[in-house]
Amino acid sequence: MLRTDRAVRNQGSGGSEVSHIQASVELLAETLQSKNHDYTAGRDEFYNFRKAAEFTGTSVDVIILAEIAKKMTRLESLFRLQEFGQLPNNESLKDTLLDLAGYSVIGHAHLVDTALEEVIISTTHPTKTDWSPAG
Repeated sequence: MLRTDRAVRNQGSGGSEVSHIQASVELLAETLQSKNHDYTAGRDEFYNFRKAAEFTGTSVDVIILAEIAKKMTRLESLFRLQEFGQLPNNESLKDTLLDLAGYSVIGHAHLVDTALEEVIISTTHPTKTDWSPAG
C-alpha cells in the first residue's frame, strides 16, 4: 500500500522526520514497484515497454520517450490551469511530476539494462571493435 504524502513526510526509517526530497524519492520507489507489479504481471520489468515497442514497430527507448513527452504535455496543461486559478479534475500536478520522475528512472534503468546486455554480448562474442572504458 502506498503511503500518503503526510505519512511519508513525517516518518523516516527510524521514525524521525525526513526531508521532502527523501520522502519524494521513497514515494517514487514505492510507486514504481507497485506499478511494475501491476503492469508486468511477474514478467521482466520492461515487459510493458517491450510489448508496446513490438506493437508499434519502434524501440523501447522511443516508447519511454513518448511517455515522458505525454507527461510533459500534461504538466504544461496543469500549469496553464493553475495560471487561471483552475483545478484539474483527475491528475494533480504532484501526480504528474511523480510520473515524470518515474519514467525518467525507467529510462535510466533501461539504458543500464541495455548496456549490461551489450557488455554480455561483447564478452561472449568478441569482435574487432570491442568497447573499452579507456576509449
